[in-house]
Amino acid sequence: MINAEQQSVGSRPRRRWWLLAIPLLVMGAFFFVLFLSLNAIAGRATKKLCEDAFHVPVTIGKIDFQMRRGMAAIDRFSLGNPSGFDEPVALSFLRLDGFVSVPSLLGRGDPNPRSAGREA
Repeated sequence: MINAEQQSVGSRPRRRWWLLAIPLLVMGAFFFVLFLSLNAIAGRATKKLCEDAFHVPVTIGKIDFQMRRGMAAIDRFSLGNPSGFDEPVALSFLRLDGFVSVPSLLGRGDPNPRSAGREA
């Protein structure tokens, strides 16, 4: 028969494993959700930055970041006219494609990695 002391000693490694596994699972779930919502977060941030820069209404349909390929696409982008103009929209695009440098987003590296070797 197993007494209470032997049983509690055998369950300690399991408790230690769960104490390590639970925070790792929570962090993994957080980063997974963050990765899935990256495009939505980037869309709101881009819209806010454009509106703050131009002081006019901005519409963005969808943003698709493809970090592994270093590319981004903006669908249905429009820039409004300031007050006093007849037309509500000054500029609109069905799709804008561009290159994204992750190090430059973090404040490191060349913001235009495809310019390597070219002189200004």
